[in-house]
Parts: sequence; structure tokens; C-alpha cells
Amino acid sequence: VAAGSIAQTLELARAAHGRHAWREAFDLLVAADRERGLGAPDLVRLGDAAYWAGHLDASLGAMERAYAAFRALGDDCSAALVALSLRLDYTTKPALATATGWLRRAERVLEGQPECLAHGYLAGVYAVQAIARGDLDSALAETERMIELGSRLPDRDLHVLGLQRQGQVLVARGAVAQGLELLDEVVVAAMSGELGINATAVIYCSAIATCRDLGDYGRAREWSEAAKRWCEREASTGFPGLCRIYHGEIVRRRGSWQQAEQAVRLA
Repeated sequence: VAAGSIAQTLELARAAHGRHAWREAFDLLVAADRERGLGAPDLVRLGDAAYWAGHLDASLGAMERAYAAFRALGDDCSAALVALSLRLDYTTKPALATATGWLRRAERVLEGQPECLAHGYLAGVYAVQAIARGDLDSALAETERMIELGSRLPDRDLHVLGLQRQGQVLVARGAVAQGLELLDEVVVAAMSGELGINATAVIYCSAIATCRDLGDYGRAREWSEAAKRWCEREASTGFPGLCRIYHGEIVRRRGSWQQAEQAVRLA
């Protein structure tokens, strides 16, 4: 295949990725990769497109290759970000030993490195782990680090995700009203299109899950409907995995049985 043809395919693929036409982007990137192996940034695009088009194993494979490609380039911050993404995906698969391995890779790559975005996202992992073991003071400190790095570097996604995690910590500490106020704020940021697609998905999913756990089904329903509108706007059929189950739980509670069944079957 001529080099010009490959370049045109990549241009079309990147444009499709940019407008969130995931299936089109996936097909074009697979074709380009087959003819000439993709570079690190395009492998990340392939991983994104595969994930949102529902080809989860293909997404994992592309992201693993992206990690190796960034390492070969000496771009350790980008490699660590990919490793943390893989850690999340393997956690929800679930394949916990593999997830732990990717977390350790991210930590090792970042040892001695100047502060970069990956340090902020690593703090997010530590915050979740601290919440799980009940160490809420440590969790709060990690969310402060996320917010500070997100403001200073700057990265809007990291900053808002820090606020979202902080809201979860406050709820866990019993400051429910204060925590929900923060979650309301970050959901509005997601609804307004300020954030990337992955950050938006995390915020919707975790906010709905928090409200479900609290029994605040009115707020959960409102956020779930906002998430559905966002999916339609972003050419996405919805969230993968657990997020679909949360959505199914909420719509079931308002009596939308067929919609709930569809969500759970897709999950």
C-alpha cells in the first residue's frame, strides 16, 4: 500500500477519533496498523476507539503496545499514564494481579521523574485504595494532591477528578451534604463538555454509584439521565461494564423494565 494511502487513512482515522465516531475510527486504525504499525499516540487512539466501540480485548492489546512504544521513545510520563489506564481496565475486568502489575510499572517508571500529570493520576489510585482501607485522612491528602497538580500543570480533567474523589471522601467521612455538593459541581462540569470522554465517564459512573449507595435515587436518576444524553451526544451507546449495571439499577427503580433489562444484558 502506498505511503500516501496510509497517511490518508491515518488522517481520516484521527478525524473520526476526534469527533468520537468510534467504530469508524477503530476500523480505520486497524487497517492502518495492519499495513504499517502505528506509533504510540495512534495506538492510544486505537485503544480508545476499541474501548468505546466495545472491543475491550483489542483495547487492552493496543494500550499494552502503546506503553512499550512510549517507553522506547523515552516518554516516561506518557508510558505511566498508559500503565495507569491499563491498571484501571484490568481492575474492572477483573484481573487483579495483572492490574497490580501495571500499577507497579507506573510507579517504577515515575521513580525520580519530575512531577507530571501521571503523578496526579497515580495520586487518584492511592486515594481510592485509602478509601477502601478506611484511611480517609490519607485519601483526602491524595485528592488535594490531584487538585493541586491539576491546577498547576494544568489539566482540567485531573483537577475535576480530584474534586470528584474529594466528594467521595467527604461522603465516606459522614459529611454527606458537603460531599454531594462537590459531586453536583463535577457532574455539571461533565455535562457541559469541559472534560475528556474518559474523565466524563468516570465522573458519571462514580457519582451515580455514590448516590445508589446512599439511597439518593432522585439524584441518581437525574445524573443517570444526564449520562444517557451525554452518550447520545458523544456517539456512544453507553458505558461499559459496571456503569451499565448502575444505570440498569436506576431505571429499574422507576419502572422502566425493558430499558433496565437491555442495560444489564449489554453489561
